[in-house]
Amino acid sequence: MLRILLAIAFTFASLTIAMATEHITVKANRTSAISSFVHYNKDLCSGGAIPQLRPGTKPKHGKLTFKVVVTKLGPGPCVGTRVKAAAAYYTPDRGFKGKDYFSVGYTHDLYEGAARIGSTFYSFNVTVK
Repeated sequence: MLRILLAIAFTFASLTIAMATEHITVKANRTSAISSFVHYNKDLCSGGAIPQLRPGTKPKHGKLTFKVVVTKLGPGPCVGTRVKAAAAYYTPDRGFKGKDYFSVGYTHDLYEGAARIGSTFYSFNVTVK
């Protein structure tokens, strides 16, 4: 029963996060890190499965790429712990300046050790200067 409640809570939290659109500014003619996504066990401060990323809505004036990176966890009980994460990068078309939009799909376990997975989309409004 606890697992079901946790899965429901996570699903609602994911939907709330997925509805938000992040606004970012990047430099023209350069690849910029947009966001990284990580799973970790907060009790053991150890990394979990590396999330799978994919394009949702593709940018009209650039391209998205994804790669595995090592990052440090931020505020919380595991601050500074190095874990593997999936990172999204945006490269605007050469010479483009202006506004672009895209979304990134993030596939993840519904909860640690789950046999089922969920998928969430994060949206980004980008200003290229």
